[in-house]
Amino acid sequence: MTPAEWESLCDRCGKCCVLKLEDSDTGEIHYTDVACRLLDCGNASCTNYPDRKRYVPDCITLSPDNLESLPWMPESCAYRLLHEGKSLSAWHPLLSGDADSTRKAGKSVAGRVFPEESVPVGDLIDHIQADRMQLLYTLYQQDIYEDLANSHMADQDHHLIEVLCYHQIHKCK
Repeated sequence: MTPAEWESLCDRCGKCCVLKLEDSDTGEIHYTDVACRLLDCGNASCTNYPDRKRYVPDCITLSPDNLESLPWMPESCAYRLLHEGKSLSAWHPLLSGDADSTRKAGKSVAGRVFPEESVPVGDLIDHIQADRMQLLYTLYQQDIYEDLANSHMADQDHHLIEVLCYHQIHKCK
């Protein structure tokens, strides 16, 4: 695969550009609703993708060789899906032919995260998503929440899903 073909796999969801905190005792990853300082929170695109490593040194450059070591990648990520031998989602821009299909399908973080510069580092812990929110986010990532929302889910969980869909958890790289 050429570098251009590899880059075209990215659906531009911005989920990998949400800040995460790792528990040093357990190794557990906690997702926040705070986006990397280079992510345009309105359209979920990197404002300086070619030079991002210069400004965000710990930004991950995805490759076929490091995908196995990145378990926090979203379930819907094309790189992850292909690595796991799965097909791309129907809403993926390569299949839909629409560069904005990720946002239209509700899979983008656009408009759902806070910019990093608006949250003091000491307050990041306050932006960790609660366990219930994390569970709902996991369901959201796996496209399971819609089935649950249409069945027996409690009203408070319907509300949490609405909040979650507005303040989507995103990761920044």
